[in-house]
Amino acid sequence: DNLAKVFAKKLPEDEALQLAKDLDVDGGGKVVLDQVLGWTERCANNVEFLDRFKMLQALKLPVLVSGVGSDSQLSSYLGRYTNAPIVLAVGGGNYDIGRGIFQEKNYSTYKGGMLEAFGKLFAGNVRMFQYPNISPEGEVSENVEFSAGSTEYLHRFLVEQEKIVSIEPTYMNSFAVSKESNEPYRGQSEDVVQLMRNGDPEWQKYVPDE
Repeated sequence: DNLAKVFAKKLPEDEALQLAKDLDVDGGGKVVLDQVLGWTERCANNVEFLDRFKMLQALKLPVLVSGVGSDSQLSSYLGRYTNAPIVLAVGGGNYDIGRGIFQEKNYSTYKGGMLEAFGKLFAGNVRMFQYPNISPEGEVSENVEFSAGSTEYLHRFLVEQEKIVSIEPTYMNSFAVSKESNEPYRGQSEDVVQLMRNGDPEWQKYVPDE
């Protein structure tokens, strides 16, 4: 309770209570100091993430930093603060929507499994934009690989209900469509991070110029 009061100076009361509860991993009413210190800039992981956010500044777009671990939780969180339509985007590179949200194993914590999670994800005025894939060879494709046949039917239903909207290549930037120029669009975030860790300057071609 004392820790929640400290957080309450910066957060709404309900969020402060939830944060204190999340930090109390053992449920014993105490928090390990390292868990709190890990949030500071002295934490290597946080410094790495902050460096990524600074790179995104070159896009001149706002960045939301959150500890939300799933799209359904993110949808619910954003819905608490706006009545405007919410659009989530997934895809790009080889990270297609099948890999992004149609993995049944990712919903084991939900009593209703994937159906419960999707009910929360697409509640209200929420849609998801499905960006085409760009293979390592530069091929642009709208094909999606599903881990199970049942998930393919669910995807088809959500498309027919216009909850999932496929972005056609005709609406893509010409640089992203052409093999001759779309190499910067093929890399994944994990690829870029690994190149940076290895000291390989090739990472620069995957991020916008400042």
